[in-house]
Amino acid sequence: MRIAVFHPSFAEMGGAEVLVRAQALELSRLGHRVKVVSFALGKLPGSVGSDVELVELRRPFRAPAAPRVFFESATGVERALRAVLADAERVIAHHPPASELCARAGFAERTIFYCHEPPRALHRVAVSPRLDAFTRGSGTDESLAVAAYRRALRVDARRELVPFGVASFRRAEVRAVRALGAVWANSEFTRTLVAAVYGRSDAEIVPPFVSHAGAEGARRRRADGPLRLLVRSRLQPIKNVDAVLRAMKACLDRGLPIELDVVGEGQSRRRLEQIARELGLETEVRFHGFLPQREVERVSARAHVFALLPFDEPFGMVFVEAALSGQLVLGPDAGGPAEILREGGFLAPPEDPYAIADRIGEIFAAAPEELDSHWNRLARDCVDRYTARAFRERIDALLARNAAPGATASPPAFVRPPPAR
Repeated sequence: MRIAVFHPSFAEMGGAEVLVRAQALELSRLGHRVKVVSFALGKLPGSVGSDVELVELRRPFRAPAAPRVFFESATGVERALRAVLADAERVIAHHPPASELCARAGFAERTIFYCHEPPRALHRVAVSPRLDAFTRGSGTDESLAVAAYRRALRVDARRELVPFGVASFRRAEVRAVRALGAVWANSEFTRTLVAAVYGRSDAEIVPPFVSHAGAEGARRRRADGPLRLLVRSRLQPIKNVDAVLRAMKACLDRGLPIELDVVGEGQSRRRLEQIARELGLETEVRFHGFLPQREVERVSARAHVFALLPFDEPFGMVFVEAALSGQLVLGPDAGGPAEILREGGFLAPPEDPYAIADRIGEIFAAAPEELDSHWNRLARDCVDRYTARAFRERIDALLARNAAPGATASPPAFVRPPPAR
C-alpha cells in the first residue's frame, strides 16, 4: 500500500515526532511504500533510511501563525498537497493543520487522523478535565499548572473576541476531523477526548511503541541508602513537576531519605529551581537540564523510581521507557499514564502532593519481593502492548478498512476569513 505520513514539523524531536518517525519506519518494514511529508523536516533526514521518501513543503507562514494568516495563505499548500498525495492510498495526518489541509485538498476519505490529543489552544477546557475541575474547585496558584491554566483561559477569552480568532479556527478544525475517513487515538483517554471534541465515537486506539522488544535486565533495587527518584520531562507547568518537589519535602519531613534527579529543559525550570530552594531541597534535588542520550542513560541507571504526575497527559512514552529500563513507576491516577500503569504501576492524584508522598512512602517501606512483583507485571504488560510487535500485529487490518461510517463523503464547508480591508 502507498502511504503518506503528514506531520507539520520536525524542527524539534519530541515524543510525537519520534512516534511519527517510528511509524514510518515500521510501515516501510512491513512492505508499504511510505513517504513523510512536512513543512520542516528538521533532523529527520538521515534517521529514517533510504526506504522512506521525504518531501518538504514550502511553509505557507511563519510560525506561530494566527488563524487568519493560515487560512489566507494555505491555498498554495493545498495545490502542492494534491500533487504530493495524489498517489497515496492512505494518508496518516499527525497534528493540525495536517488534518485540515488533507480535507481541504480533497483527501478526506482516505485520510486517517492520528490524534495525540486535540490541540489545547483550541479546546483547552475539553482536553483538561482534571485540571479544569481542580482549578474551578479548590485549586490555588501554588500549583504552576493551575496558575498557567488560569492565564491561558484569560488569553483564550480575549482571542474569542477577535473577528476571525480561536472560535472560527476551532469550528474549522472540528469540521475537518469529522470529514476524515478514520481517527486513531493514542490511548483510551484520548479516544474519550475525540468523542467529546469531534463527536466521533469510532476512533481506534493505536498506541505509540518502543523499538526494543522487552525489559532490559532486572529492577534496580535499593540498598540501605536513599530512595532515588527520577523526573525526565519537558519542564512545563502542565507536567506538574512542582508537585513532586512538594511531595519530596513531605517525605523528608517524615524522615524518609529521598533524592531526586530532574532531567529536561523548559519554561518552568527557573521557577522549579526557586521552589526547590524555598523548600530547602538544594542538596536533595539535582537539575541536569537537557542531556544527550548517553548521559540520560547514566542518570537513569541511578534511579529506583520514575515519578511524574502530569495533569491530563494523553499518553506518556517516558512511563513505558522507565518501566522497560528497570525502574518502578509512579504516575497520575488519570489520563494516558494511568492506562500504561494499570499492571504494577503506582498511582496518585496529581493535585495532591501529600498523597504522592504517601505513595513514595509505600514504595520505600515495601519488601523487595513485593516491588519486584510490581515491576515484573508492569514490564511484561508494556512489552505486550507498547512494542513494535504489537503495532505490526494489527496495523494492516486497520489500514485496509474503508472510511468510517460517520465520515462525510465530501469535503467540509470550511470557515473562511473575511476579506482584508
